Amino acid sequence: MEIAATVASTALRWFGLVGVAVVVGACGTTSPPAPGPDGTPVPGALPDAAEGTAASGGRSPSAADPTTTSPVDAGEPGQMPGGDGTALGLVPEVLELPPDWSAAPPDGPHYRTEVCGVQLDPQQPVDAVQRRWAYLDAEYLESEVHLFADDRGRQAAAAALEAVASCPGYGVAEDGSETALGAGELDVTVTQVPGAPDGWAVWSETTEETGMVRHVALSPVDGGWHWMSHVDLLGRAGPEVILASLPGTGSED
Repeated sequence: MEIAATVASTALRWFGLVGVAVVVGACGTTSPPAPGPDGTPVPGALPDAAEGTAASGGRSPSAADPTTTSPVDAGEPGQMPGGDGTALGLVPEVLELPPDWSAAPPDGPHYRTEVCGVQLDPQQPVDAVQRRWAYLDAEYLESEVHLFADDRGRQAAAAALEAVASCPGYGVAEDGSETALGAGELDVTVTQVPGAPDGWAVWSETTEETGMVRHVALSPVDGGWHWMSHVDLLGRAGPEVILASLPGTGSED
């Protein structure tokens, strides 16, 4: 398979559009142990991921001064069918974002798979909610919370943060599945990002062959976890947007 197709598979993984209910975490691709949330809205089109570029008409993503921000409403959330509604209040409705960011249709929530060997969804959540924002058509920022009937989801998130701290990266095979670093068509390196607020860990994932970047943040919360990610198909954006967007958390690990 051409590398362009593998790039497309990686982009689909990062946008949470592999199948109906599976999305890839930082360092893994295994399927969840039970059916995940489904039936949530899916955008009608994807950026031009097959070539590792965005269909932006020559516009440069994140060109605006990130210190100049304004409130941006995410619009309607994506909610887990049959959820009990407890996660909705934990996902921010409005974020302070640089110019040209706007609401984007949710493409989840999705079942999160492994983060460096740790399953983030060890069981079916009791509730899950996602909201998304977009910069032109080149970058996407999402916020997603999963809550569980017991403490296993929160414990899994805490274990994932410990695991990702020493995760150098992973390879991507032709079909988009994960393999060992250096053994696939593409290599995705994982880099820790300093400066996260208390309760959060932030890291960046870079597809070395294309420059595609995803910045990821994860926080254990009471009853589960809060995930945020910022996908930049052109690889020009740093982690400043996601760092500035992280809400406070009262959880104690």
